Formats: sequence, C-alpha cells, structure tokens
Amino acid sequence: MRSRQRRTRGAPLWAVTFSDMMSLLLALFILLVAFTRLDAERFREFSGSVSEALGGRTTLEVPVASRDAPTTEVPQAAFSAADTSEALRALVDRQRQRAPGGAAVLETFVDGRGVVLRVGEEAMFSDGRAEVRPSMWPLLDDVAILAVENRARVQVEAHTDARPIRTAEFPSNDHLAGARALSVIRYLRGIAPGLDESGLEAVPLGDTRPLVPETGDAARARNRRVELIFRDPALDERPGQSPPR
Repeated sequence: MRSRQRRTRGAPLWAVTFSDMMSLLLALFILLVAFTRLDAERFREFSGSVSEALGGRTTLEVPVASRDAPTTEVPQAAFSAADTSEALRALVDRQRQRAPGGAAVLETFVDGRGVVLRVGEEAMFSDGRAEVRPSMWPLLDDVAILAVENRARVQVEAHTDARPIRTAEFPSNDHLAGARALSVIRYLRGIAPGLDESGLEAVPLGDTRPLVPETGDAARARNRRVELIFRDPALDERPGQSPPR
C-alpha cells in the first residue's frame, strides 16, 4: 500500500512532458508576435540574451527590411512646376543627344494641365502597336526618376489620329490608346516602384483631341502622340484648385 502511495505522489510523468511542450509553444508565439513588429535594437538584445542562456553564439541576423517594418524615406522637396519644366528640358536635350539623327518629336511646355512632355507616336511606338520602343527606354528612365524626385503625379495621355483601327487586338482607336498609355505606365512603375497607382494615371483619348485638322499625313502624324503630364499631387487634394499655368 505504501509503495502504491509513493508512486502516485507528485505530478504524473506525462504532465512534465506536456508542460515542457506548452512552454515551447508559448515561446514560439512570443517570437512570432515580436517578429511582426521587428525592432532591430531589441532583436539584437533578445538574440544576445538567448545566446548567453544557451551557452553559445547566435547566428541570427537582423533583416535589412521587412514588409511590415517601417522604412526610412529620403526627404523630398515639394512639387515645383518651374523646376520640373527646367528638368524636362534637360531630359529632352539629353534624349536628342542620344539619337541626334532621329526625327523624334519631343516638346515640353506648361499649360492648364501641368508640365507637359509631348512625344511623337513614331518615336514611342511602332505603327498599330503598343510596346514602347527600346530607343525610348532611356527617356522614360529619366522621366520616372524625375517624377519621384519632384513628387509629381504623372498622367499619361495617349492620342491617335482619326483613321479607325479594327484589329483582333485593338478593335478601336480607344483600345489602342488605352494599351499604349498602360504600357508607358507599366514601364515607369517598373523603373520606379515609388510611383504607385495613386501617382500614375492612364488617360486614353484616342482621336478625340487632335492638335491640328487632319488634312494630310503630316497632320495625322502630329496628332498621334503621347503626352506625359506632371502635376502637383497636392492640388488634387484641395478642391477648387487648378494646375499651374
């Protein structure tokens, strides 16, 4: 009888194993919560404490960045129409130096929409196509960097001439204009991820806003164009305001 009572004293053997498992699970949950709000300095202190407790050296490294961790952004100046216009003129000159023999139509000016960079269709796209020509990649690289540095919102207007297009890929001029505007936006976003969806806008206008009456091939070529419009994002947040003129 005494030996049976001696065996039943204290916690059962399974309870010891169960409590160890619960302790390990608790530690795991604490780590998971800690990692969702990663603080680099606290992580180093924690990993050092664990290393000392285990009598060894830790090999854990603090991640450089995580999706949930705050990132440090470089301060940027507010949008300036004058600075953007001057920078665009420099970009146009640089592009002309890259292809001095080219007949690309490149213009920059300021109007009621904002600061505008106008590129002729022949320079940007092949006839009836929506893929950006490789010769324009360096210019769009510069445009993406400028938009981020100047904190600009960029509207991409795509224009066609009045001749109707009817293909399996592009049933109408509006479809072609939309594909071209989106193609430019996808390229800009690939170069500068900082240009998120709120900073880029595709505006497919087709043949609705010609520059000149289409009296011949030269006039039609002038109407086929892409216009990248740099706007102050703050103006869109204040009702009743208009872009700089």
